[in-house]
Amino acid sequence: TNDIDFGNPSHIALYYSEKMRHLNHEEARLVCLNGSNRFLGDTVLSFGSVNQTLLSTREIFLKALEYGAVYIVLLHNHPGGNPMPSRCDIEMTEKVAKAGALMDIRLIDHIIIGDSSFVSMRESGYI
Repeated sequence: TNDIDFGNPSHIALYYSEKMRHLNHEEARLVCLNGSNRFLGDTVLSFGSVNQTLLSTREIFLKALEYGAVYIVLLHNHPGGNPMPSRCDIEMTEKVAKAGALMDIRLIDHIIIGDSSFVSMRESGYI
């Protein structure tokens, strides 16, 4: 993880893709970074069903605080293979970004991993 550029969505997606793209259920992960974008740790936040996972904003920030994170990245997979964000994905991203702004823990990206591609919510303009 020390050689990953956490400011680059494709580097993050490539690193986590092999772990997540073949899962037959949705899984959400949190990556915690320090003020220099250095990796502090990651954790699985939730396991979902075939087409959804439930994320708690509270749990996200409890974990981020445990790690002493300054920046966070959310990742989750779409088992169907299509990484396009759902309305729920967009709403959750906005909610986490707003909560993070209040706590000075910035959501720098939410990456959705599909079968052979990914979507960066930041690059897509949702953050």
